[in-house]
Amino acid sequence: MARIKKLQLTLLLFLVGSCTTVTYDNNILPPSASTSSYSSVGFGPFEELMETLAEKYSVVHITPFIPVNQIKNFRRCYPLPKDEEIYAIVSTAVTFDDNNLGCRAFVFTSKGVHSNPTALSNVQGQTFFPYSTLYSSSTRYISDSLGLNINQGFIEAEIDMDDKDLYNIFVTARSRSKLKQYQDYSPPSKDLKIRQIPEEILSLLELSGMDGLYTQENIPEYKETTFRKCSGLDSNTELLMYLDGTFFGSGGCAGMGFLNDGIIIHNGWIANYPGTYFFAYDYLFNSDFVPYIKDVDLFIEKNIAFDFSGVNLNGSPVEYAEYLVQMFKGFKGQIDISNEDALLLASRINPLPNAPVISYSNPQPTKSKKVIQKPQARKKEEGMGFFGKLVVAAIGIYIASEIIDELDDDSSSSSSSYSPQRPSSPYTSRYSDSNWEDIAQDMLDRQARISEKRAKEQRKSELLRTITDTLVGYTYDWDGFYDANYNWVYRCRTIENGRFAENYHCAGKIKDDDRWPTMFLE
Repeated sequence: MARIKKLQLTLLLFLVGSCTTVTYDNNILPPSASTSSYSSVGFGPFEELMETLAEKYSVVHITPFIPVNQIKNFRRCYPLPKDEEIYAIVSTAVTFDDNNLGCRAFVFTSKGVHSNPTALSNVQGQTFFPYSTLYSSSTRYISDSLGLNINQGFIEAEIDMDDKDLYNIFVTARSRSKLKQYQDYSPPSKDLKIRQIPEEILSLLELSGMDGLYTQENIPEYKETTFRKCSGLDSNTELLMYLDGTFFGSGGCAGMGFLNDGIIIHNGWIANYPGTYFFAYDYLFNSDFVPYIKDVDLFIEKNIAFDFSGVNLNGSPVEYAEYLVQMFKGFKGQIDISNEDALLLASRINPLPNAPVISYSNPQPTKSKKVIQKPQARKKEEGMGFFGKLVVAAIGIYIASEIIDELDDDSSSSSSSYSPQRPSSPYTSRYSDSNWEDIAQDMLDRQARISEKRAKEQRKSELLRTITDTLVGYTYDWDGFYDANYNWVYRCRTIENGRFAENYHCAGKIKDDDRWPTMFLE
C-alpha cells in the first residue's frame, strides 16, 4: 500500500507540474562546492544509522559493501570530485539495468551529502549539502511523503522508504555530531593482501570436485574476459582464482573472483542482490558474521549475497553453495578441523600426480593440536559430501593463512618466525609418499595462526571499547528491531551515543523497546 500511495502522489506531482528547481545559497550548494568545503565532523555520526537503514532496505549500501557498479554509475552521472570517497549510497530510481543503477541516488562522502534526484523528484537539480550544514542547529528538517526537506533543499527518498526514516537519521546524526566519539571516522582498511594462491590449493581443487572453480593459470580465456567486462576489472588487476556462476558455465559474466586485496562478486540483474560487490580481505577476515544460505543466496556478509543459482554439484546448486559456505568459514576461522580430519585429507592429497612439494623452514612454535593419530575411515553414509566440505574448508584456511603470513613478512614489527619457502613452480616435484603427518600438521598450524590472529584483533577491539567505556562512563539499554531476516531481535545499545554494545552490558535490564521506539521499525 505504501508503494501505491507514493506512486500516486508522485504521478500527481508530475502531472500538475509542481516540481521546482533548487536554488543555491550558503547552505545548499552546487556539486563543485565540495572541493573547498570543510567540516570538523564528517561521516561518523551517520555511520551506524546508515548501517541500520541498510538492514531494512536493499537500496541502501554502506562501505565496504557498496556495489562497485553503483559507485561508477553515480560518478558517471554526477560530477563528484575524484578524491571524494563514497561511504554510503541510497539508490532512488526504479531500474533493472546495472548500467544505470546508482545513477539517480544520494551519497555520503568525506565532505557531505551529494544528491542526484530522479526526474520525478519535487525539487530538481544536483545538490551538495556540506556536513557543516547538516549538523547545524539552524538547519530545518521537514519530512514529507517523497523525501526530506533540508532548508530550501530536498533529498529524494526511495519509493518504499517509510516517511520518517530519513528524518530520523538526519536529526539523530545532528545530535550525535556533538559527541566526541563520533567526530572521527576512518573508512575500512585494505591492508591485507595475497600475492599468489597457495600451491596446495591446486591439489585441493582436484579433490573437491567443484566444476567451474579455476586457479589463475586455468581460467578459460573467454570466461575471464567476460567476467572482467561485467565486473569492471581492468587488465592490470590480477584474477587469482575464479568461480563461474553462470548457468551451465556458459558465459562467465556472473561469478566470484579472488584478487590480491579482496573478493569480487558479480550477480546478474535478476538476482536478489544485483550488481558487482567487492569485499576487502581485512573486513572478511575480522568480521564475526557467519555465512549462511537462504533460498538461492549465499550470504557472505549481512545484506550482501552471492546468487548461486547458476552453479551445481552433483546436479544440486544448494550442495555447491554448502561447499562455498565451508570455504568462507574456513577462511574466517569459523571451522575447527580435527587431527583425524587433517590426516584424512592429507592421505588423499598425497597420491595426486600434480601435488607440489611445499617445504617449510623455521616453523612457528606450534600451539596447535599435535597430530598423533593414523587416518581413520569415515562412516560410509558421510561419503564424499563430508569429505568435499572438508576439502573446501581447507582451501579457505590456506588462503587466509597465506594472507596472514605475507602481512607478517611485510611488517618490520612482526614477531613471527614462520617463513614458508615457496617453490618457483607448483609442478617441480611432489609430496613424499609417506608424509601424511607433516602435511596434516602444516594444515593444523595454519588453522592455529588464523585463530590466533583473529583472537588478537578481537582482543584489541575489546580493549579499546573497554577503555572508551571507562573514560566516558557509558550506560546501556536494550533496543528491539527487525534483523536482515525480518526476525524481531534485541541488541544492547549505549544510551549516550546509540552504538551497539556487547549484550552482557544489558544483563538484568528489562527487554523492551521504549528508548528507541521510532528508529527504523516496520
